[in-house]
Amino acid sequence: MTKTLAERGVQNAELMLASADLGTANYRDTPYVRALDRPFDIIIIDGTEDWPSELVRPHCFNHAETKVTAGG
Repeated sequence: MTKTLAERGVQNAELMLASADLGTANYRDTPYVRALDRPFDIIIIDGTEDWPSELVRPHCFNHAETKVTAGG
């Protein structure tokens, strides 16, 4: 994705890779969720289907929802 953004000259996008320690019961405090500690216009949450998505993705979404800028 980084290569594609560069090839297309996209300069107003940031690709972030954050680890998620799924061995912990508190997913809200993983770097994956906490990577969103500032406002963004658009947030796309991705992850593997091997994760317990019913636990991880809702936490990520709830946190991300508070970080989307007005009109984003």
